Amino acid sequence: MIRYLFFTLIISVSLYGLSDNSILKRANNLMHGNSKSEYFRAYNDYKNLYLHSIMKDDKKLRYNALKGIVKS
Repeated sequence: MIRYLFFTLIISVSLYGLSDNSILKRANNLMHGNSKSEYFRAYNDYKNLYLHSIMKDDKKLRYNALKGIVKS
């Protein structure tokens, strides 16, 4: 029983850990990196932000995410 409670707590904290703006800043910083893995992580962040902006119907976030996808 305690394992399930602990597992649920970890999942909920990880899902709501970062705000959209902090993920956008992280992706922008990753775009200034030199490795392909940093570019791929930035692309993945932008992609997730785009999908999240569709669900929230946030046009500004959608625009910024699409702009990042094109750059990456």
